[in-house]
Amino acid sequence: MFKTKALLLVWLFACVLLPGLLLGCATPMLQDVGAVVVAPRPQIPPVPKVVQQTEPRPMGFYQSSLLNFFSARPQTPTR
Repeated sequence: MFKTKALLLVWLFACVLLPGLLLGCATPMLQDVGAVVVAPRPQIPPVPKVVQQTEPRPMGFYQSSLLNFFSARPQTPTR
């Protein structure tokens, strides 16, 4: 008889009280479900200023520098 009451008490705790305690820890329902969220406007930084301006190269500068590089003879003769 004592074992039956103890078993009944364990089942009562497992099936009724434990889920009731777990439901008490559940998070509450959110109140702002479905609310429209407006994103903040991005702050665009100002346009950067020219730091240093160089003069444009004359026409044919790069072509002539390539021709000079490939047509140059080595400084030290090879044997």
